[in-house]
Amino acid sequence: TTANDFGELNKKGRIMFNSYALIDKELTDLAITGQEGLITLASENLKGISAHEFGHLLQMQMKRDCSLEIAQKACYNIGDEDLMNLLRDKVSTYAFLYSDQYGNPSELLPEILGKHYTSPDSFTSEFIRLFREEALL
Repeated sequence: TTANDFGELNKKGRIMFNSYALIDKELTDLAITGQEGLITLASENLKGISAHEFGHLLQMQMKRDCSLEIAQKACYNIGDEDLMNLLRDKVSTYAFLYSDQYGNPSELLPEILGKHYTSPDSFTSEFIRLFREEALL
């Protein structure tokens, strides 16, 4: 597997990066907006990208990704539509670009981790706390 504009996992679970994306941020932005329209990312530096890709490693270890349910609890059980809007605004639109086989956003956990490790806030801190309690037990 080759690295894309940000980073990705190879079949052995190693995180790979394209250094040109980190050097030339403008080209990276153009690659994203050219492909999917206006996309926001939780983080765009190496620390955030590493956390994002680590989120995919965690997903591989889990039986089912329960990130959406944990996000709802971290937001104190707000309604589904309000939750989605809040997460799009506070985390990223990229978090909802792809879905898993259950219809859950497959980039949500990685994007929350990326945001938490670059610009944490009360939501990401509560999400991490709940995630440790619920998903990793």
